[in-house]
Amino acid sequence: MPRIEITSDLEELPRLVDFIDGFVEEHALPMKLGMQLQLALEELATNVIQHGYGGKAGTIRLALERDGETVRAVLIDRAPAYDPFATAAPDLEAGIDEREIGGLGVHLVREMAETVDYARCGDENHVMIAIRT
Repeated sequence: MPRIEITSDLEELPRLVDFIDGFVEEHALPMKLGMQLQLALEELATNVIQHGYGGKAGTIRLALERDGETVRAVLIDRAPAYDPFATAAPDLEAGIDEREIGGLGVHLVREMAETVDYARCGDENHVMIAIRT
């Protein structure tokens, strides 16, 4: 299972994207799936960097695995416990001035992924998603 570790710095996101691109190319995955993986994992990693670590030093590990027509991703960090999928979906019917700030990225991840899951394992957050081709 290919893995990468980045530091909790937004400037590390291009390394994450390059890793995902390499995985997509190596497995000859459709462009649409590659874009979905990039968007979902970049969003989840950005949330960990900005909200989980909140400017403090830390690491994020990503592992990718292809199983037939499905790609599974596991994002692991040591930020405080937080399940991004436990939050309510944003009110998409509300006007722009009435909407709460945030939540759209995780909503998009939920929409793109076949499955999403979260587990707290010891002192680590494990965020898992699966996307089908």
